[in-house]
Parts: sequence; C-alpha cells; structure tokens
Amino acid sequence: MERKNSYDHLFDLIRNDDTEAFDRLYSLFYPSLCVFASRYISEYKAIEDCVQDVFLKIWRDRKTILINTSVRSYLFTSIRNHCLNLIEKEKIELTYEQYILNTYDPYTSNDLYSIEELENIIENAIQKLPEKIQQVFRMSRFEQMTYKEIAEKQNISIKTVESYIHKALIMLSISLKDYLPFITFLFFFKKI
Repeated sequence: MERKNSYDHLFDLIRNDDTEAFDRLYSLFYPSLCVFASRYISEYKAIEDCVQDVFLKIWRDRKTILINTSVRSYLFTSIRNHCLNLIEKEKIELTYEQYILNTYDPYTSNDLYSIEELENIIENAIQKLPEKIQQVFRMSRFEQMTYKEIAEKQNISIKTVESYIHKALIMLSISLKDYLPFITFLFFFKKI
C-alpha cells in the first residue's frame, strides 16, 4: 500500500472538519493553482474565482470526495476541469499561449525580477495590510504559529484569526496579482 504524503494527511484532517488543515491546504496551493488556471483563463478575477470555487466545493463535499491519485493531482485536475467548464459556458476561446503571444513582447518587457526584488515587493504588500491583520498573518506564515496559538497570544478568538488570515490572503492576492507567477516560482525555488 502506498504511503500517504503530507497533503493526503491534510485532506484526512479536512474530512474531519479541520478548518486549520483546510486553510493550510488553501495557502499551500492557491498561488500554484492560480498560475495553472491562467493556462486556460486570461482574466485574473475569473482565475481567482475559479480557484476559490474549487476550494469551496472541496469544503462542501469534503466528506464524500474520493481521491484515487493524490491530493495534488486532484486539485490540479479539478482546476483544469473547472476552467474547461468556464470556457465552454462563457465561450472563452483565448488560450494562455494566445494571450502570451498577443500581449508579451520579450524585447520591451519590464517584468523580470530578481529574488531580492520579489521579496521586497512581497514585504511592501504585507506592510500595507492593516496592523492587526499584518501581525496575525506574520505569526501564521513566518512564525508557523497555529491559529490557536495566535488567538491566545493576541487575545482574540480563533474565528477572528481565521478571518484575518482570509482577509490578508485576499488583499495580498489583489495587490500582488501582477507578480503571482514570479512569486510562485520564488516560493518553489526557496524550498529547494
């Protein structure tokens, strides 16, 4: 029998109504799934909606979802299928390759960033968050504190922590939307 990886374990926790595990899975895969969805859909808002729809469906159907491969494969397949359904429904025929060919000029592009520049861009975006939200976000993402630990340290409820993290992710995804593919690669290479 194949050994479960950490994502499969997270999904087992999600099946048992663990909201922290769900938030962890969301934060681990959200950027990559957005980049993946951009292969099929060109509008950022539609990409963001697509990924959020898939996660909402996962939470709603968490007790009955059967995953025959891995959680990672399930997520990417779900995004692909949802994107294809959106394309069919809205008759969007612009593929990612066409979008790049029509909009990207490598000779005039200013969208190449060093790791240091990307880290500065991310830090500037985090600094623009409201103070309480910023503190909670930093505790969660940089100090690896659990929601319960944050709630105790900040003297707030776990639900408030969840709300702050959700707001931070939305605000950051909006302010960093133009850098999302680069930031995804930054996090990938920093883990190696």
